[in-house]
Amino acid sequence: MRIAIWNIGRKAHDVVADTVTDLQADVLVIPEIARPLEAADRFGASDVCHVGTDETSRLAVFTFGDYRCELDGSVGSDPENDLMWNLPVLISGPVPFRLLAVWSDNFGNLRPTTKAIECLTSDWVDAGPVVVAGDFNHYRKRDHVRDNDKDHGLTVERLAELGLTSAYHRSRGLDEAKDLEEADPTFWMHGHESKPHHLDYIYAPVGSIRPSPDSVVVGTHAAIPQKKLSDHAHLVAELDL
Repeated sequence: MRIAIWNIGRKAHDVVADTVTDLQADVLVIPEIARPLEAADRFGASDVCHVGTDETSRLAVFTFGDYRCELDGSVGSDPENDLMWNLPVLISGPVPFRLLAVWSDNFGNLRPTTKAIECLTSDWVDAGPVVVAGDFNHYRKRDHVRDNDKDHGLTVERLAELGLTSAYHRSRGLDEAKDLEEADPTFWMHGHESKPHHLDYIYAPVGSIRPSPDSVVVGTHAAIPQKKLSDHAHLVAELDL
């Protein structure tokens, strides 16, 4: 199955619709999207779940074809508050699984993504495959750069305890903790090619990720920022869940 993450940077549905179609995703996570119900219709999605404080910028999960999604109320207490930018959903269809979509807010003294991951109880994990995907707004190289609680390493450790690893890094035989310079960028600050970062991830069960670069595709600067589609590239993983 194909799972994708793409932060569209609040672009209009019509602007990104062709690229969304080209991703051919079964499940697509999009942070920073306005009016997700309208977007679902424009994208030809079969279903959508979303969360946020207003309609101008939300975190959404879109499904396509025979797949459907449903908010999993068993994770966390208040999706509109504690887990505002962490969306736990149940994916049904040919390959059912649980998905935690994230759009990390790493400023201040909280670790909302880590908190959401810790809400993944053993019962949730034991019930079937789990995928965590989204814009983490962080990576190992930035750990402890500022005097705040940004710590990507802790997030990775928590995910590893659940048997999950970065699909991008495993597909290319990279160590997320050590090979900091080898990762393809998924974000360019202000769209500038000279300011690349790898901030977007799909974490999946180790056995579901093929150790081949062809199994995980990353958008390029020429294809996305240069065309004014977003400052983030898409990340698409072929997983054997």
